[in-house]
Amino acid sequence: MPMRDLLPMMSRATGQPTPTRPLPYALLYLVGAVNELHHKVTKTPVLLRHATVRVLRREEERSRYRASRSQAERGVRYRPIMETLMDTVADYRGRGLVAN
Repeated sequence: MPMRDLLPMMSRATGQPTPTRPLPYALLYLVGAVNELHHKVTKTPVLLRHATVRVLRREEERSRYRASRSQAERGVRYRPIMETLMDTVADYRGRGLVAN
């Protein structure tokens, strides 16, 4: 599932607005570099690393998963993604990992 399909679902699960436009990779690389420099100076957590942007770009069209083989060979059953997202958000909120 590409991120452009997943983000609206995450928006519904969290109640947060969906980003309205994509950011160019050049800007993401810059943000990653600045964020890493900020971390070195302030020791605050890095929110976006340069390496993360590189992986996102490289894997953008390569990462595909088909569940049919695991379902047929191993009997794996999957539930709807929206249900999984809602449960994940509820769990994170319950553990205080994200604000309500």
